[in-house]
Amino acid sequence: MPDNRAVTRLMTYLAQEREVLQRGKVEALAALVTEKEALLEELSRTPPPAGDLARLRRAAARNQRLMSAAAEGVKSVLTRLKEYERAGGPIQSYSGSGAPRQIGGSPPTLERKA
Repeated sequence: MPDNRAVTRLMTYLAQEREVLQRGKVEALAALVTEKEALLEELSRTPPPAGDLARLRRAAARNQRLMSAAAEGVKSVLTRLKEYERAGGPIQSYSGSGAPRQIGGSPPTLERKA
Protein backbone atom coordinates (compact mmCIF):
# COMPACT_ATOMS: atom_id res chain seq x y z
CA MET A 1 0.00 0.00 0.00
CA PRO A 2 1.41 3.45 -0.92
CA ASP A 3 2.56 5.84 1.78
CA ASN A 4 -0.02 8.63 2.27
CA ARG A 5 2.47 10.84 4.13
CA ALA A 6 3.90 12.11 0.85
CA VAL A 7 0.42 13.02 -0.37
CA THR A 8 -0.40 14.73 2.93
CA ARG A 9 2.85 16.72 2.88
CA LEU A 10 2.29 17.79 -0.72
CA MET A 11 -1.32 18.82 -0.01
CA THR A 12 -0.07 20.85 2.96
CA TYR A 13 2.56 22.44 0.75
CA LEU A 14 -0.03 23.29 -1.94
CA ALA A 15 -2.27 24.89 0.70
CA GLN A 16 0.69 26.97 1.90
CA GLU A 17 1.54 27.94 -1.68
CA ARG A 18 -2.07 28.96 -2.28
CA GLU A 19 -2.07 31.16 0.82
CA VAL A 20 1.15 32.86 -0.33
CA LEU A 21 -0.38 33.52 -3.75
CA GLN A 22 -3.66 34.81 -2.32
CA ARG A 23 -1.79 37.23 -0.10
CA GLY A 24 0.19 38.49 -3.08
CA LYS A 25 3.53 37.49 -1.58
CA VAL A 26 4.92 36.13 -4.84
CA GLU A 27 8.49 36.82 -3.72
CA ALA A 28 8.03 34.13 -1.05
CA LEU A 29 7.46 31.47 -3.72
CA ALA A 30 11.16 31.24 -4.53
CA ALA A 31 11.89 29.98 -1.03
CA LEU A 32 9.29 27.22 -1.45
CA VAL A 33 10.56 25.81 -4.76
CA THR A 34 13.15 23.47 -3.24
CA GLU A 35 10.57 21.96 -0.91
CA LYS A 36 8.12 21.47 -3.78
CA GLU A 37 10.76 19.74 -5.92
CA ALA A 38 11.67 17.38 -3.06
CA LEU A 39 8.01 16.52 -2.43
CA LEU A 40 7.38 15.84 -6.12
CA GLU A 41 10.49 13.65 -6.30
CA GLU A 42 9.30 11.67 -3.28
CA LEU A 43 5.84 11.29 -4.80
CA SER A 44 7.26 10.08 -8.12
CA ARG A 45 8.98 7.16 -6.38
CA THR A 46 5.67 5.87 -5.02
CA PRO A 47 2.72 7.01 -7.15
CA PRO A 48 -0.39 7.68 -5.06
CA PRO A 49 -3.80 6.06 -5.56
CA ALA A 50 -5.99 7.59 -8.28
CA GLY A 51 -8.18 9.45 -5.78
CA ASP A 52 -5.21 11.13 -4.10
CA LEU A 53 -3.68 11.93 -7.45
CA ALA A 54 -6.93 13.61 -8.56
CA ARG A 55 -6.97 15.75 -5.37
CA LEU A 56 -3.35 16.75 -5.94
CA ARG A 57 -4.07 17.66 -9.56
CA ARG A 58 -7.03 19.85 -8.56
CA ALA A 59 -5.00 21.66 -5.91
CA ALA A 60 -2.07 22.15 -8.28
CA ALA A 61 -4.37 23.40 -11.06
CA ARG A 62 -5.98 25.88 -8.66
CA ASN A 63 -2.55 27.19 -7.68
CA GLN A 64 -1.52 27.38 -11.34
CA ARG A 65 -4.51 29.62 -12.05
CA LEU A 66 -3.46 31.87 -9.16
CA MET A 67 0.13 31.96 -10.44
CA SER A 68 -1.06 32.83 -13.93
CA ALA A 69 -3.21 35.65 -12.54
CA ALA A 70 -0.26 36.94 -10.50
CA ALA A 71 1.98 36.87 -13.58
CA GLU A 72 -0.63 38.79 -15.59
CA GLY A 73 -0.84 41.36 -12.79
CA VAL A 74 2.93 41.84 -12.79
CA LYS A 75 2.95 42.22 -16.59
CA SER A 76 0.18 44.80 -16.34
CA VAL A 77 2.08 46.80 -13.73
CA LEU A 78 5.26 46.71 -15.81
CA THR A 79 3.38 47.91 -18.86
CA ARG A 80 1.82 50.74 -16.91
CA LEU A 81 5.16 51.76 -15.38
CA LYS A 82 6.73 51.86 -18.84
CA GLU A 83 3.90 54.11 -20.02
CA TYR A 84 4.47 56.48 -17.11
CA GLU A 85 8.21 56.42 -17.75
CA ARG A 86 7.66 57.44 -21.37
CA ALA A 87 5.31 60.21 -20.30
CA GLY A 88 7.83 61.44 -17.73
CA GLY A 89 5.24 62.27 -15.10
CA PRO A 90 4.73 61.13 -11.54
CA ILE A 91 2.67 58.11 -10.61
CA GLN A 92 -0.20 58.45 -8.18
CA SER A 93 -0.37 55.39 -5.95
CA TYR A 94 -1.38 54.27 -2.48
CA SER A 95 0.69 53.07 0.46
CA GLY A 96 0.08 49.77 2.23
CA SER A 97 -2.18 51.62 4.65
CA GLY A 98 -4.21 53.18 1.84
CA ALA A 99 -2.80 56.71 2.06
CA PRO A 100 -2.28 58.41 -1.32
CA ARG A 101 1.30 58.97 -2.40
CA GLN A 102 3.21 60.20 -5.43
CA ILE A 103 6.04 58.21 -6.95
CA GLY A 104 8.61 59.94 -9.12
CA GLY A 105 8.40 63.36 -10.69
CA SER A 106 8.79 66.50 -8.69
CA PRO A 107 6.75 67.09 -5.57
CA PRO A 108 3.66 69.22 -5.99
CA THR A 109 4.31 72.92 -5.50
CA LEU A 110 2.08 75.78 -4.48
CA GLU A 111 1.96 78.58 -7.00
CA ARG A 112 1.40 82.04 -5.52
CA LYS A 113 -0.11 84.76 -7.62
CA ALA A 114 0.33 88.38 -6.76
